[in-house]
Amino acid sequence: MLLLSNSGNGTGTAVLIRDGRNKRSSSLYTVYLSGTFDGATAKLQSTPDDGTTWHDIPDATATAATVINVEIRTTGLRAVVSGGGGSTSITVRAV
Repeated sequence: MLLLSNSGNGTGTAVLIRDGRNKRSSSLYTVYLSGTFDGATAKLQSTPDDGTTWHDIPDATATAATVINVEIRTTGLRAVVSGGGGSTSITVRAV
């Protein structure tokens, strides 16, 4: 699922999970962060209530391209980018 595409600073589109993965059981996501960071920090957030409130996921923050495995109970995921320069262009995918 695409969480953020070629983005500078800002919040990606929330992806609500409706495929049987839900907050009642943990799911493992492999998250790929790629692109030009130019000083930016990208972090993943989850929601327990279909997008009303969002919380940072511990150990799911990056300042360079990387792959992160996250095991979590959630009803949705999104990515947030902050602190980047003018050439920041980050893509975040979770599978």
